[in-house]
Amino acid sequence: MEKNSGVEHGFKLPSALSNITGQSGRNLLNVLITKGCINTDNVIASVGKRIKKPIEEIEAAVCGSLNTHERKLLSLILRKIDVAEIQSLMPELSEPYSTAVEQLDSIPGIDATAALAIVSEISASPHDKFSTAEKLSSCAGLSPRNDESAGKVKSKRVMHGNPYIKSIPCQVAWAAVRSRKSSFSHWFWSRQGKLGRKKAIIAVSRKILCLIYTLLKNGTYFDPIYVT
Repeated sequence: MEKNSGVEHGFKLPSALSNITGQSGRNLLNVLITKGCINTDNVIASVGKRIKKPIEEIEAAVCGSLNTHERKLLSLILRKIDVAEIQSLMPELSEPYSTAVEQLDSIPGIDATAALAIVSEISASPHDKFSTAEKLSSCAGLSPRNDESAGKVKSKRVMHGNPYIKSIPCQVAWAAVRSRKSSFSHWFWSRQGKLGRKKAIIAVSRKILCLIYTLLKNGTYFDPIYVT
């Protein structure tokens, strides 16, 4: 919140804490987001032992209140701060996996952030855990399941799987199909009328996850002439 806004609502937290986004500051801000105001018990429970400021002084710095709209706004501000902090750590975090990140970054729809998220879920060597790309796809819940009776296939519903592994390829797939020049886009738009958007995007997600497996296993990069 802006300085003037903070004073207007009775908040002068920076005068009591040198780092309002530190652990104690975050605890107090989270109480504000949840309740809209802070009492003495909240301050005692939120402030760490390293803080030397008297409890009374800290309580005086957060003696105001927030309405529902302001609480939502504060929550969004803290989320933006979290994202910025994570992004600042990206180069350091990705260094051990730089080659794998570069390989995945070559795939349409995947940027460095998505690549690192994928590596964090399946590792830079998914072939060490999954003997085939199909098994990785099955673990992610992206493989269709055939319900067969008397030789007749009743359905091909997608199996349940690891939601964390599944969500990233699905997000990537939507980004990939928006690029009209990619083979994924051509495949999606040529079949979504028959399959429906949801089934078509799941199919693209499966193709991308299998491609990820292949690139990481072989140590290669995406070929623009890749045919889906």
